Amino acid sequence: MERVLIVEQVFGIGKRGVLVSPWLPLSVFEGKMLPTQVQLKTPDGKTLTKAAHFSIPRQSPPPKEYVLGCFIKNIIKEECPIGTEVWAEFCDKQAE
Repeated sequence: MERVLIVEQVFGIGKRGVLVSPWLPLSVFEGKMLPTQVQLKTPDGKTLTKAAHFSIPRQSPPPKEYVLGCFIKNIIKEECPIGTEVWAEFCDKQAE
């Protein structure tokens, strides 16, 4: 399992989940499958496993370098405070 990011900002999306930042450069995932779940390690020592979705945010005009946002499902903002570590298991993309 690898640490993906340390939460600097959290945006609550109602009861659906949260969007956390910083955004991640695409190079973080080069040659790897995007994870579908993450493990959260909060500053107070709690560990949570949650479903997650990584996607490129829509921006206009398009950025010079594309980044990925991390949406964590079924969690409220208070459960993912600033300083939380986001960890994920990566699998290499298989040759097609």
